[in-house]
Amino acid sequence: MLFSFCWLFLLTILGPHASENVGTKIVTRQSSPGGVSEETLYIIADRRRLEFRQSVQLENNDGAPEVALEVFILRCDLGWNFHLLPKTEEFNSSPYPPRPSTPEQAEQLGVEHPDRGKPAKLRIETTTVDTGERKEMFGYVARHVITTTKQIPLDEATSQSSQLVTNGWYIDLDLSISCDPKPLPGTKRVGVLEFIDIGARETGLPLKETKTFPMSTIFPDGTRKTYDSLLKTEVIVLERAALDPALFEVPSEYKLVEPSQRRLEE
Repeated sequence: MLFSFCWLFLLTILGPHASENVGTKIVTRQSSPGGVSEETLYIIADRRRLEFRQSVQLENNDGAPEVALEVFILRCDLGWNFHLLPKTEEFNSSPYPPRPSTPEQAEQLGVEHPDRGKPAKLRIETTTVDTGERKEMFGYVARHVITTTKQIPLDEATSQSSQLVTNGWYIDLDLSISCDPKPLPGTKRVGVLEFIDIGARETGLPLKETKTFPMSTIFPDGTRKTYDSLLKTEVIVLERAALDPALFEVPSEYKLVEPSQRRLEE
């Protein structure tokens, strides 16, 4: 009886709209030879907020690195995308989904690529292997998948071959919102690129990934040293929680600055 009374009391205080503010929060940390960055994702109903933090060591500054913060807000209900710069209290905006491409933009995107119909020059071959291993992560059953992506030149003028190996754990969690673009059916050609999939591609949410790819250093005498570089990504927070609606609003004190104007000022 006491439990029921307390629950009724909470519902009375929070009101009927309390459940509308329940969303998903995910914090992901990424480490690479270049440093550490962190992303915080908030999703609720038809809106999304992504915060990107990166440690930046400024020139002539021997102290602690400065943390650069950028915020991206997508509002399906408004049909707008916002880019916030908290340091300067500025933002810019653009309609979403984007307006139809001009003929020039379509060509850049490969819709009407000048090389259409010509032989492919570079093959992107992706091999996906589910190891069969499973483990619980954040209350979900995660699967262990290894993906190998090879870049294979198909003519002598194209860049050297390379290989990227992604070793990760994934879960099925839909983070899409209503205005996200629908995935295109398996595209096999874009311009001079040819895509080949061996095994079904992994489309789940990565909770932990290590990407291994080759890097090269060329010395003054012309010799080359190749070594493996690692990019590690790990989700450190994944929870359902009540989110403040203000997270998805542009603060009133922020100044609207168009991207072209900001470039001129810089």
